[in-house]
Formats: sequence, C-alpha cells, structure tokens
Amino acid sequence: MTELSFIIPEFSSSFVNDHNQEALAVWDAFRAGKPNRPPMGKKYALFDMPYPDPFQAGWYATSTRIYQELQEYLARNPTYLDRPVTIEPYGYWTGGIFTLAVALRGHELMTDLYEDPQYVHDLLRDFLIPLYKEYKAALITREHFKIHLCGDASRHFKTLKDELGVNEFEVGFPIDFGLIRQQLGPEVTIHGGPNIMLLKDGTPQEVALETNRILNSGVLEGSRFVLREGNNLAPFTPFANLDAMYQQARNIRY
Repeated sequence: MTELSFIIPEFSSSFVNDHNQEALAVWDAFRAGKPNRPPMGKKYALFDMPYPDPFQAGWYATSTRIYQELQEYLARNPTYLDRPVTIEPYGYWTGGIFTLAVALRGHELMTDLYEDPQYVHDLLRDFLIPLYKEYKAALITREHFKIHLCGDASRHFKTLKDELGVNEFEVGFPIDFGLIRQQLGPEVTIHGGPNIMLLKDGTPQEVALETNRILNSGVLEGSRFVLREGNNLAPFTPFANLDAMYQQARNIRY
C-alpha cells in the first residue's frame, strides 16, 4: 500500500487561504444597506405569500449554475492528483420541516410553540414525526435514508431510526459515540469526529489523541463509521491537524 499523507499542495493551500480572506468580508458586504429585522415580522403573512420558483431565483438557481460550470470544468479536467473527481447536483436533500419553519418565521417560532400553538400546528401540522413521515413518503421510495443533525440531537436518534427508518446519521456536534453505537446497533452508519474547534486551535498531538479516543469508543462495531470533522471545518484550520486525524484513521483495519 502506498504511503499517503494529508499534505495539501502549495497551490491548494494558497487557494484555501485566499478563500478564507474573502469570507471575512462577506457578512459586512451582505448586510450593507439591509434592515436589521426578522425574516418575517407579521407571521400570518406567510400564508398569503406565493411559492417562489426555485429554478428561476434564489440560491438553488445560483447553485444549479455553479454545478453546470463545474461539470464543464470537470469535462476538461476530470482528475485531481490523478484521482477521478465527481460532484452531485445541489438540492438532493432537505433541511427539514422545523428548520424551514424557523428560516421563514425566525427564532420567534420558539416562543410561538407556547404563545400561539395553533399557529405552529398550522405551520407544522402535528409537529415533527407525523409530518416527517408524510414528508418521507412524498420524497423517497426506499425504506431507509440518511439524516444530518446539527447540535447534540443524539437523544432523538433511536426514535428517528425506529419511527422514520433513518439508518445513517451525520453528526453535527460532538456526542458520546460509544453510547450511540450501543443504542443504534451495528447496522447503522454514523459520521462524526473531533470538535472543529479542537481541529482549528489544538495541537496535532491533541487531535491525534481525541481521534484515537473516538475510534476506540466502540463506534467501530459493525464497521459502519465515517470519520470526519464534527462539523463544518472552520477557516484557517491547520492542515497538520487534519493530517493528524487522517493518520490515526489509517491505523484502523476493519
């Protein structure tokens, strides 16, 4: 087996750093001249608004254009470091019903749960599980599917597995991986790894220790664990820390 290391070529490192510098100004540029108010001040106005056409405006239209441009680029440059590159179309997933409700209403939806429950019922029907079942039936035909959950939602994982048929969990926050493996069983795939702030601010030695702790927690039972950052790699994360995580994974043999 060829020895590999997660050391990024200089041009790639430069590209990432340039991208991070550009990202620092995005928030100020985005908010320039825009009022600081909730997405929807009058909540019942939501029911009077027409559905937007996602193919003509908004982020989906932009993402579709970017996807098409990337496909054209890959037609000319199909490999990276002599490895084939493929990308999937944007939008083959959903952020979830409750996430969408908060995006439309703002965090006032949290107080609506107590102050105006009928409104929330109108917006979410009978809250999550029944509506997620309807959602699933409308969108997919297979029994099992993958879900990404930000925050520590691990207390709900078994319910989601038993009630909705979720058999792959992408973890968005550090959790007790060994306990979750015990609760879900060996047939469920779990994605996760070290805290992103440890990856950003820790030493390679600290990252290696935490990665090794996770890999020896029992989560590998069933050989259905995907090691990754947990979750959303922060700008300016040292490549040496990513390499430390990667090298620990290379020591594992199923």
